[in-house]
Amino acid sequence: MSPEHSKTAESLHNLAMLYGDQGNYPQAERLSLQVLALEERAKGSDHPDVASTLNNLAFIYYQQGRYSEAEATYQRVLAIYEHSLSPNHPSLNYPLDGLATWAGRQRQPHRR
Repeated sequence: MSPEHSKTAESLHNLAMLYGDQGNYPQAERLSLQVLALEERAKGSDHPDVASTLNNLAFIYYQQGRYSEAEATYQRVLAIYEHSLSPNHPSLNYPLDGLATWAGRQRQPHRR
């Protein structure tokens, strides 16, 4: 990724995180998908930076109640990290935490 594209991706990521912190999940998702496309083109779909962006996207899905999309995205993050990082790398905790949260949500009684 050229320095210009890298700075663009970083700026979009920061803006997406700000929108997410404000609860504006549709806007955070839109920007995160832009970052994801930039990173995948520049670094490949199995790069740890791509996994980090996917992890943020999975959290956005979870916050919107889109649990099956969150689970599938966390699974992809985990697969990338398992392939590209050592088995004890701390980054593996992020998708595992997300999957554990999703699994706990699945076990809760449904409220009306």
